[in-house]
Amino acid sequence: MLGYQDYDTRYTINDPDWITGGTGVRTTPKQVENFIVKLDGAVPPGPDYIYDVPDPGASVVLPTEELEQVKDTGTATEAVQTLTNQMTSEQKSSATGMDLAALYAETATAKAAQKTVSGSEVIINAAAVADLEKIAMSTSSAVETALVSGGVATARYLSNTVTLATNATGKISIKIDPDILTTEVDKIRVETPTYALTLKTEDLKADLTEILTITMEDVGAGYAAGRSNGKVVVAVDLPKGKTTDPVTLSLPTDSGSTTYQAVVNTAGKSTSSKYNPATVTIDGKISSSGSYTVQTNEKNFTDITNKSAEMQAAIRYLASKGIINGKTSTTFDPDGSINRAEIAALLVRALGKLDNAATNSFTDVKSSDWYYSAAGSSQKNGLIKGYEDKTFRGTTTISKVQIVAVASRVLMNEMGYTAAGNTANYLGKYSDTVDKWAQGEVALATRENLVVYRTDGTFSGSKNMTRGDAAIIIYRLFQRIW
Repeated sequence: MLGYQDYDTRYTINDPDWITGGTGVRTTPKQVENFIVKLDGAVPPGPDYIYDVPDPGASVVLPTEELEQVKDTGTATEAVQTLTNQMTSEQKSSATGMDLAALYAETATAKAAQKTVSGSEVIINAAAVADLEKIAMSTSSAVETALVSGGVATARYLSNTVTLATNATGKISIKIDPDILTTEVDKIRVETPTYALTLKTEDLKADLTEILTITMEDVGAGYAAGRSNGKVVVAVDLPKGKTTDPVTLSLPTDSGSTTYQAVVNTAGKSTSSKYNPATVTIDGKISSSGSYTVQTNEKNFTDITNKSAEMQAAIRYLASKGIINGKTSTTFDPDGSINRAEIAALLVRALGKLDNAATNSFTDVKSSDWYYSAAGSSQKNGLIKGYEDKTFRGTTTISKVQIVAVASRVLMNEMGYTAAGNTANYLGKYSDTVDKWAQGEVALATRENLVVYRTDGTFSGSKNMTRGDAAIIIYRLFQRIW
């Protein structure tokens, strides 16, 4: 008897119209069901969802050596052309492949729009970046054209990033003027010989009512769980001790696999962080003053070993980044339900935007509720807005369609993803009807492969998802947040 858990890795069917319209090998729920029926005459009992389907985009290797040669718009375009030339058609049609190509193109733009500043004081204002702003805008347009010409569709906005590099090795001071908000620069990257700090102008708005000063220093002699290990450690002093929204600290990777490496503070607490294959660094979102380094922070749970490889990987990965928690220190409860408050907390942690001081206007959320700040942070960032009667209903089990909808909302709000051009085409992947209010968001999530597909071919938006299945969606979403 063919084990139902084996079908997705042993049998695949060429389907040129799966998800993105590409020519990659995919397995659809109905095809799998029909295939097994033909083999055995009956569909065995098994999981509701299809797991472990290979993603061709995950195998994309970014030619980082080409980025070292980028000096201007022309060389940035050449680097992107090198990437698209080495990608397979399956990788180009994969949502993951397209996202990695977009990340690479943005990094090429940041390299082209770069200049060196002298001394230990870095001034960020409209005048200081005026020349780089023009280069970034023209380069961003050029690399996007190169992507499309190379067969890679762009599903999201490519940011205009400029880079200010300093050779200072001691304490540096970064002064940010509010007039930076009048420019069309989306991100400012400040690079030092051992680390970098990236500031997203949109995320600075709440604090830029006056000149902000951030001081940073590589203090060396790193730590891991309190012991010296000689790694890069950066002491960061943020204005008044914290920023409303996070900034991104990029640090050298540790030795070994980067999968479970995270940017951590002196207490070993993980930030929302991950490996950036374009810059070859571990990027962590921080919003509090402190000292930070990179540490392997692998987590595991005793009750997930019989789950799919994909689910196990998602849970372990998110736990290592401090995004998802177990029910206890050793158990996760993958088959348990997940409620609205838990999803809100997962999302704001993934974005690095959990503001412990956040308030909210929900009539049913008390300051004593564990999710009070998560609900407030979610409302502030337009993720889970609540119901018309101004309730949040945090303890209500969240449905699949709601999880998928808020995941799509994150991609649009945080990364500038565009709506799916042909909603009916993407929704046609399911044999049932998607709620009208969520059709655009579900179509986007389908295009971007955030949806965990059911074995019966339906979307089944009103059904609840387990904690393990929800972890897969959050994991896939997290891979797109840069």
